Amino acid sequence: MDRIKYTLNTNNLKAPRIYVLTPEEIPLGKKYKYGQNRTFRTRFIEDKDIVQKLTFEKAVEELNTPARNFILRGEESAETLKFDSLGKGGFGSVFLAVANNRLVACKVVKLGSASSCITFQRERNAVGLQHKHVVETLSVIQGPKAGIIIMEKANNVNLQEVMDGGLLKSDRAKIRCICELCFALQYLHEHNILHLDVKPLNMLIGRDGSMKLADFGNSSLANGFGNFYSMGTVRYTDPMIFKNKKATTKSDVYSVGITMWQMVFNTVPYNGIANDGSLMYQIVRNHLRPTPNEHDPARRSCGLRVFEETFKCCWNKEPDCRPTLDVILRNMQASMRCVGPDDKWVEGIN
Repeated sequence: MDRIKYTLNTNNLKAPRIYVLTPEEIPLGKKYKYGQNRTFRTRFIEDKDIVQKLTFEKAVEELNTPARNFILRGEESAETLKFDSLGKGGFGSVFLAVANNRLVACKVVKLGSASSCITFQRERNAVGLQHKHVVETLSVIQGPKAGIIIMEKANNVNLQEVMDGGLLKSDRAKIRCICELCFALQYLHEHNILHLDVKPLNMLIGRDGSMKLADFGNSSLANGFGNFYSMGTVRYTDPMIFKNKKATTKSDVYSVGITMWQMVFNTVPYNGIANDGSLMYQIVRNHLRPTPNEHDPARRSCGLRVFEETFKCCWNKEPDCRPTLDVILRNMQASMRCVGPDDKWVEGIN
């Protein structure tokens, strides 16, 4: 009891800066308030080495039970961090947290295989990047069994979900989204980074309709040695990578083209082919590309006709024949002049 009262005094919070939730202390903690109406529900640990060890052990332990989790370190003052789960999948779990007085998303990644370790290490490519259309990665920390990626808290609705919900109806919104994607990729390429996993699932849409590019687990340095690339999602990946050729900025352009096609026709590319091996063969050997319905109403739109001409150029089998991002942006500006005024397409996004 005295220990908890002592730690509640912020003047005494000097050394301890990371905290791990303990269920035994929750009933007692509920009797006390910390900060602005925040319930004090943590156990203070002062030894930083012990803290780091417990942090990763707790991360692994709680991957499938996000009700209790570890607490991140603050820089200047102790900060009680309450975690809420944002989602979970094969990669691990994502939690909402506060670090250094900032709302962040914390991705805890299982490092059970060599490929998962490589994917995790590639997330470091994004550390330090700052662009309004790129999700900011604040820190990447690797432990023995789990890795932690601390990112800005962006809206957790992706473009795929927006399209699945029938919210992407405005031609102007589609054009705007591709423009913002191109701005993000231009910034990455200027900083010598290839994303190599551009697809609607990695494009986060804010409540104002703005787009942020996320997930750098497949990224690579443009001048990196060798051709050691993880294969992204087959449906969006440049065929040159399937052939063990060196990825370039035109590899991202290819993925932009496939994404544009999906935005126009609101259909997953190659939806009738479930086997990735068969799909790779047809893409490389037969130069298979998505084929829209010839009678689709989307083809009647003047702006989207320019869209169509552009995405067909983006997925050219010869990388040198694909347009640059500057050319795509100019085409999008031409498309914008053909479409009507914007509508409130983001009303359903929350």
